[in-house]
Amino acid sequence: MKYRRIFALLFVLILSLTACGREQVPPGNGPLDQDKKIPGKGAINTPTEDGGASGSAASEGAAAWLSVEGGKVLDDLREGAQADGCICSVAFLGAALESGEDIAAFLASEEAEQYLDAYPFIKEIPPERWIAHPEGGYEVYCIVPTDPKASTAVNTWDINEDNDFLGESDQVLYRSDCGDPILLLGNLSDIMPSLDVEIVDSTGRSLSYQPSLWLYDGSLSGPSEIFDFTMYHNPDLIGIWSAVIPAELGGGISLNLNIGRGGNLTYSYGRGNSEPIALYEGTWSRPDEAMVQFGPECVVFELCLVEGIEDNDLWGQYGPGELHDEICGVWICERGDGPGTSSLRLTHVQGDPFIDGCGGWAIVFEGEDQGGDNGGMEQGANVNPHVLTTGGPAFTHMTVLQTENYPDGGYYYEDMTQDGSILIINCAYPGGRRNGVSMEEYAVKSIEHLTMYEAEDLSVEKNSGYSEALGHPVYILTYTTSENDHTFHWKIFMTEADGYTYLYAFDVWHEVYADMEDVIDDVFGRLFFLEM
Repeated sequence: MKYRRIFALLFVLILSLTACGREQVPPGNGPLDQDKKIPGKGAINTPTEDGGASGSAASEGAAAWLSVEGGKVLDDLREGAQADGCICSVAFLGAALESGEDIAAFLASEEAEQYLDAYPFIKEIPPERWIAHPEGGYEVYCIVPTDPKASTAVNTWDINEDNDFLGESDQVLYRSDCGDPILLLGNLSDIMPSLDVEIVDSTGRSLSYQPSLWLYDGSLSGPSEIFDFTMYHNPDLIGIWSAVIPAELGGGISLNLNIGRGGNLTYSYGRGNSEPIALYEGTWSRPDEAMVQFGPECVVFELCLVEGIEDNDLWGQYGPGELHDEICGVWICERGDGPGTSSLRLTHVQGDPFIDGCGGWAIVFEGEDQGGDNGGMEQGANVNPHVLTTGGPAFTHMTVLQTENYPDGGYYYEDMTQDGSILIINCAYPGGRRNGVSMEEYAVKSIEHLTMYEAEDLSVEKNSGYSEALGHPVYILTYTTSENDHTFHWKIFMTEADGYTYLYAFDVWHEVYADMEDVIDDVFGRLFFLEM
């Protein structure tokens, strides 16, 4: 099964609100009393234009909790945001993925260290200004209003049928009459933001903002009123890279690296364009003191095997490539760029090489869609304007197995129920059927993106109801696969739109499939294109 791994994801949420002219908002799943107005854009109590008593109190409150160093850095940040005409500054601090991790645990992690060192006011933000979504989340943000007298509110942000999937504020989580920095924990989905930040400064200028990341390169998404102070890992490394090692016989060996912001990494290798022999996931980082002898341009890759083919023919008649459970090594990295090209030269200096027989080698990777001022996308590169979605998770308490967003606009999301009986894959990739190929034939070809196992009892049928609702031809595929003496039932929603192919697939244990068919059909009936 593709990428099937189970991580326990449990967040302990801290939500306590006090002080600085703020209304204390009790945690819970429902809105405030009906008599209380849920603040929307421009609906927060705003300090008077001349400051007044409330403005003075807010200013004094904002300074009381800061150290001298933290206050100076905060002032400098606000000056930079003001010079750019921004109403607030925002940083994506990182992902909280450990079991039971809350904001406190995240701040104690190595991932947070660079921010605590560079922006010491962050570690001085008191817990009453830590705001977590009631249902948890995976992303941690810092929000700093430019005006210390600004009014600030944080609400849950709901996207559903009731609001035509446009999104709206709901439960109030935090409200303050002073513009102190706050920390947020939210976003269960890469696609759908879950928190809404409302800011009104002392001049009356307002902003409604839902913190999230761009699907294409993981950078901060936001309007021009946002000053981004995210500390991105070396952007020269970020991207999708590929290289070919000449094999003695039978063609070259392809190596593929996807180096993401935040230190995430995937790596695969195989013969030519055939199915990858091994897929790894892990992290990349700069070397610690023990490896400093290799210089500041070194990078450390730590990878774990996700999926591999033991009986492979990597090196032709010279034998197969041995699969390793882990690849942990150090490489010297050098960027090279020319007209219309980009390259990354990686020289192995310590630990495990990328592949057996390549220890000490220098391998030159070529970049895909690198450079430019448009978030890592080349001019003219494909941009997928849509995501196929139900407007939220298909089920509650799902385990996230994989989230991949590609520079060509494609994506691959994979989630599993806690008992492992149901796997859901939502993916898209550029391209469509060629002339002379029927839609049914193309639909059959598309399942190669979902499983490496042979499809049995395959059925393909156009569904007129789904097609009419979506505005594009929809085909439903059903088949079974046999894996380790166990049978799995697949049911897939497949469509094409604007040069992309979209698949929304259920992979279900044989024992529970009969009870799930109606549920799957209901999910398919709720799918729509969310414009990004």
